[in-house]
Amino acid sequence: MRRIFFYMIIVLFFSGCGGNTKSKKPNILLIIADDLGYTDLGCFGSEIRTPNIDSLAHQGSLFTNFHTGAMCAPSRSTLFTGQDHHLAGWGRQRDVRGTFYEGKWGYENELQDRVLAFPKLLQKKDYTTCYAGKWHIGNTPKTYPIAHGFDESFALIQGAANHWNDIGLGLSEADGYVSKYVQNGDQVSWPSGKYSTNVYTDFILNFLESKDQNKAFFAVASYTAPHWPLQPPKEYKDKYKSVYDEGYLTLREKRFESLKKLNYIPRNTKLTEGLSHIPDWNLLSKEQQVKESRKMELYAAMLEHLDHDIGRLLDGVNKIGELENTIVIFLSDNGADFLDFYNHPIGTFLRENYNNDLENMGDKTSFVSYGPQWAQASMSPYSYYKGYLAEGGVRAPLIVSGPGINRGVNNNYIHIQDLAPSILELTGIIYPNEYEGKSYPPMIGKSFAEALLGSNSETHPAHEFIIDEFQGMASVVQGDFKLLNTEDPSDNNRFRLYNLKNDPGEKINIRENHSQQVRLMLNAWESYKEKYQVVYPNDAKDLNPYKEEE
Repeated sequence: MRRIFFYMIIVLFFSGCGGNTKSKKPNILLIIADDLGYTDLGCFGSEIRTPNIDSLAHQGSLFTNFHTGAMCAPSRSTLFTGQDHHLAGWGRQRDVRGTFYEGKWGYENELQDRVLAFPKLLQKKDYTTCYAGKWHIGNTPKTYPIAHGFDESFALIQGAANHWNDIGLGLSEADGYVSKYVQNGDQVSWPSGKYSTNVYTDFILNFLESKDQNKAFFAVASYTAPHWPLQPPKEYKDKYKSVYDEGYLTLREKRFESLKKLNYIPRNTKLTEGLSHIPDWNLLSKEQQVKESRKMELYAAMLEHLDHDIGRLLDGVNKIGELENTIVIFLSDNGADFLDFYNHPIGTFLRENYNNDLENMGDKTSFVSYGPQWAQASMSPYSYYKGYLAEGGVRAPLIVSGPGINRGVNNNYIHIQDLAPSILELTGIIYPNEYEGKSYPPMIGKSFAEALLGSNSETHPAHEFIIDEFQGMASVVQGDFKLLNTEDPSDNNRFRLYNLKNDPGEKINIRENHSQQVRLMLNAWESYKEKYQVVYPNDAKDLNPYKEEE
């Protein structure tokens, strides 16, 4: 009954909001940035110019306590299903062929038919749907976007690509030497000489112009920016010249102070010491400093250009008279990325095909990543970055804007699993127990649609357990407490307990002082392992292949 009442409010609002409201249903525009750091947006205190995204934040709800999966594939599989990523088939992201995990339930590395992608439900309820950009949750036709609820799609199937061409990564057999793009059900070539962000924006703009104007739309712009390789358009390359000459440690401090001024973190929060393996900026040679600052300049340039194209998207929605009838959701899929495959032993193909000399950095013939040093700064004040279940790996910006959406900053805990049920509630669609003759479990995500309309109620009450496991790490969150294991989750003695309210940098292990709390959280962890058939190899060093890449 509560849901029916809520949807009546939504329908009444959109019926009277002006503009083209033929459908009487809200359109949804979902924008995903790839590996965007928590503090990288202007509205989160950054020096990077992001006026279009900032405008969405000022006109809508900005969430400061939004959490994702630790990496792209688990996040995206959860985003589109509202389910745990193991159920969706993404217990690991790296290729499982020839490993302990090959053939095991929950580690298939393909979106499984155990889960129901919510765009199918929108499609069934007369929404017209479109997807452009990175997919990364299925490599076979049965797992392409067109098979999961999208009428039109142009998708990068792998996790990353050159922003100007289809030269592959060559990191593994799965990555290949040519990037794979699919338009609807067919493999296609990259449009020669075109830039990724522009291509994805143009695809959605063309969809908006040609779609049935009597139907509401659900469109996903899943950009590959600002993910490496750092290759901004030529006219953007030098926009941040010398901005980062003080280094990554100074940037981390500045971003931290900005968050405090914005009241996104308590004013009395202390910035904890950074990761020990990140070198002191002052110990770098002048040549090293110049090259390091150039990395961040290129990253910032890519993000400013992404913001420009988001402006183009919004203008396109306005052009067809639907902006006043459109809810815009903007997020990053995980924390900032520390990986630098060009300088990693498995990056032989990259080193043979790209040139990272200083004068060439940022060109389409370079393959630059900004590494853990800048990733840590982008995630200030949190610990670690993408690939880890520490806060730096799973904190991300989330902004929701549009007619009827409450304006202001929201500090309540929201998880990426909550987006699917929220979008369904906003569109008045009930998640079915059965779809096309097949039964599906209820979504584990919880709708925060009421919060978007101004309710003060918590989406996840303090007594609730929120549990995650990924590639040799595990976490259990309950209220302000977080139980974290980044070493070997098969050993419960290696879990550490933190109070995130007092210790957002996860430095002070308080496990010895809270034995009963730990016992409750470990019980929840054991239940999770059983439910999602979490398994580990005997050799703990094989749990997380990324740890050797720091």
